[in-house]
Amino acid sequence: MKNSSSLIALWISLISNVILTVLKSVVGYLFNSQVLIADGIHNAMETRTLCLLYSTRKSTK
Repeated sequence: MKNSSSLIALWISLISNVILTVLKSVVGYLFNSQVLIADGIHNAMETRTLCLLYSTRKSTK
């Protein structure tokens, strides 16, 4: 059961990070905010890390 709950938490984190990345990048572009664009890029790198974590987890099974 622990394995299933950690996988659900990973997917929730991944989906929320993708949404935040898109929102911050679009709003930053629309309002010409370098801070939001940089934060969008930061979230994109965090999302990439979560994807790597997921793929590593899948490959070890």
